[in-house]
Amino acid sequence: EFFDFEMLSIIFQDDGRQNIISHYNSIINGHKTRVETKPVVNFYEFCLESFDEESLQNFQEALSKLGLESRLTKRNRVVISKSASKQRFFTGVHPFVVESMLYKLSALPSLKIDSERLSEKDAKCVCDSPAHVMKCI
Repeated sequence: EFFDFEMLSIIFQDDGRQNIISHYNSIINGHKTRVETKPVVNFYEFCLESFDEESLQNFQEALSKLGLESRLTKRNRVVISKSASKQRFFTGVHPFVVESMLYKLSALPSLKIDSERLSEKDAKCVCDSPAHVMKCI
């Protein structure tokens, strides 16, 4: 019954991964534009396809007791995607991840990008017109 971030880090190092985004699409000056950003974690995922339904529910309950909100995908993967939960997961697990597995935590979790409020000037970006790719400084 005792489950902590150290135990979670062991499961993550074995069956976990991070999904990183380094761009998003936005309409700028009437063109669909790819805006390049610093890499951030979109979500953390536990690939637990071989676990039965009861085990997955128990795992999600254990995550909840650690203050982590999660959801189950159709492929029986447990995903942590809410900003507060991603931050809590990172700070809780990071101290227990061995050096050879730190690549699984290579990007920092971040708040969701609000592209509707972002303007070209606010983002301090340079637009490569032919490719419609914007690189943010």
